[in-house]
Amino acid sequence: MAPKAKPRASAQRSRSSSSQVTSITRRAGPKSKSKVPAENAGGGAPENIWKDLQRSPTPELSREEEAAQRLQAACRGWLARLLEARRDREAELAEVMHAAEKQSLRVERQAEELALQHEADRKRQKEELEKNIEAFVLTAFDGDVQEVLPLLEAGVPIDSRSRRDNTALSEAACGGNSEMVRMLLQRRGNPNSRCEFLRTPIWRAAYRGHTAVVQMLLESGGDPRISSECAEMPTDVAAEKESEGT
Repeated sequence: MAPKAKPRASAQRSRSSSSQVTSITRRAGPKSKSKVPAENAGGGAPENIWKDLQRSPTPELSREEEAAQRLQAACRGWLARLLEARRDREAELAEVMHAAEKQSLRVERQAEELALQHEADRKRQKEELEKNIEAFVLTAFDGDVQEVLPLLEAGVPIDSRSRRDNTALSEAACGGNSEMVRMLLQRRGNPNSRCEFLRTPIWRAAYRGHTAVVQMLLESGGDPRISSECAEMPTDVAAEKESEGT
């Protein structure tokens, strides 16, 4: 029976030791707490936390994380180069547009200057032509063929009219200059042109009594039936001249 009593004694000693440890822990618990510095009572100063973070070891990255970082860095570099290239293209395009605008303005100014010059030349040529026409018609009345020929060669039309609406042939017929009339008819002057007061060269020659000129005009296609503004025909004024002469 003696061997069976040992387990109970061992269990009692175990419970006694456990109660003693618990008692000691309760007594020593409050005293074993370490005092926290006042500066860390509220979480610590920011600079101290930053120093702690700096002292903390950097965690090692895995291969996947390192690859991701390299890929991100490459993408950022590619985007930066792309942005720089885009800015260069925009700057180049702006420079080209500016140069094109300057060239367009230069072309517009040149076109305006050419238009003004063309208008000035046209006006000058018109004035010169009008001056030559007046000289041509007046010289035809005087009968100076040598002075008329240079004006015709300068481009004066054969049937051009003066300010009084008369042609050179009409003036030559009125002046009775047979040589001038012949030269103008040879250059296709119109013998039936109705000039001032709607009078034809035949009408004016008949009115002045230049029978040789009238005959020359009739042979070149002149129509004696064309009347003047007052409904007078060349035959009428020719008859009046004959009656006056008698």
